[in-house]
Amino acid sequence: MISNLKSTFIVLFVLLNVHASFAQKGKSKLEVIEIADPSIDRSKKEALLILPGLGDGKKQRKAQIEAFNAPGYDLFIPDYIDKESFDATYSKFTYFHKDQKLAEYKTLHIFAYILGSWTINTFINKNGIQNIGSIVYDRSPMQERAPIIIVENIPRIAKWMFGQLPKDLSEMPYPTIDTQNVNIGIIVESKATGIMRHFKEETIAKGKYNWGNIDYEQDYDDLMYTHLNHGEMYLELDFFKAHLLAFFETGNFLTNAQRHWYRWESFDKLPKINKSLIKYIEAFVGKWESETFYNTQLKDSAVHRITFEKDLSNIEYNRTQLTPAYQTFHMEFGDVKIDKEATVIQFNKTGNVLPLNQGPTKGFEGRVSIVINSIVYYRTN
Repeated sequence: MISNLKSTFIVLFVLLNVHASFAQKGKSKLEVIEIADPSIDRSKKEALLILPGLGDGKKQRKAQIEAFNAPGYDLFIPDYIDKESFDATYSKFTYFHKDQKLAEYKTLHIFAYILGSWTINTFINKNGIQNIGSIVYDRSPMQERAPIIIVENIPRIAKWMFGQLPKDLSEMPYPTIDTQNVNIGIIVESKATGIMRHFKEETIAKGKYNWGNIDYEQDYDDLMYTHLNHGEMYLELDFFKAHLLAFFETGNFLTNAQRHWYRWESFDKLPKINKSLIKYIEAFVGKWESETFYNTQLKDSAVHRITFEKDLSNIEYNRTQLTPAYQTFHMEFGDVKIDKEATVIQFNKTGNVLPLNQGPTKGFEGRVSIVINSIVYYRTN
């Protein structure tokens, strides 16, 4: 009983924080218009359009401006979300698009969060591709069930927070578009938010997820996974910023993008640092080599020869509930973070995340091994 009350309190706390961010729209405009050089004609320039969703707010907008105010692009982020309905939201976006003359740019690139995806696809189906050169969608099979989940389980709170929007989205199928003349990228969220964890049973009841084979209801040119949940996608933008800009330039994410599912339990919350984590991490300390070796002159030889050096004083604590906590190690080619459940390692604090298939295990021949990205490494000391 106490556990259920605590869980409910946490969910309400998260919802209230989201509502506080959402409610700020009525007090201060979140609209962003950054024109690098007004003297240059739009027909000779490219523009970047960010379409946020229900997780948006003042703090999130600041992070977006810092991340996406990139050289070579005029930046537009509309304050278009209307609690009255999806139709009202769509109307606000179309007004912004016309008012800012976005159709006059040589090329328009778009990054759309979930509500933004529904909005831009509806626009394209009514008005055509026009000058849109590429679209990167933030998709989450789990979070896209959030509207129906909150409408069915906490309808009054959903109505108070977001008005008619959740109900409209829950009844609106994904608007598919003709992708023939536009580059399409998808960034997949891989972890549940606190709200979705709270309604885990209700979410799973609507169908289990096959994360490695998901029907996104549209063709795409490239796809990558993130270790982030929906809330983190608004704030931890450094993880995918470089991939996003690379896609706008080339039609593909960077070569080091995570293109395979992490093979973890998406509803689990990674543990906080504690003594048991330190004890567990010690199992990884040492030198590891794979049985497949490359010429030492090749750059990727380091990928197959890894050294973990014990440094338990260098522990990165994280007080938030939605962000994984890691132990930091020094490796022969940089720092590495590794979590308690051996699900993921992160190199050089750059967001370059790779999955661990399992923790250290002892084989029948007595050798201890770990598996990273399907490569088996054996302890050599």
